[in-house]
Amino acid sequence: MCIFILFSSSNEYSWIRTKRLLAQVASHVESTGYEVPCIIVAAKDDLEPNPVILQDSTKVNQDMGLEAPISISTMYGDLNDVFRRIVSVAEHPHLNIPKIPRLR
Repeated sequence: MCIFILFSSSNEYSWIRTKRLLAQVASHVESTGYEVPCIIVAAKDDLEPNPVILQDSTKVNQDMGLEAPISISTMYGDLNDVFRRIVSVAEHPHLNIPKIPRLR
C-alpha cells in the first residue's frame, strides 16, 4: 500500500489540504505504528507555479523525511519521474514514511 497525493502547484488551497493530509498520515503512523509510504506530486507544472507553495512543499516534505514533490505536467506529457518514484518507493518503502517533524 502507498498513498499517492496530488496537488496543484499553482493553488494554495490545494497545498494546504495536502499538508493537512500529510500531517494526518504522520500522526496515524506515530499513533498506530502502521507505516504507509507516500508519494507527493505537484501537478500543473505547465502553469505558473506558486514559488511560495513550491518552497514550502519542499521544506515540509524534508521536515517529514520525504523526498521533494515530483513536479509534473500532463499537458507536456512529463510523467517519467512519477513512475521512477513509484518503483523507488516499492523498493525502499521505509524511506518514504512521513514522520511528525521534531522541534530542533
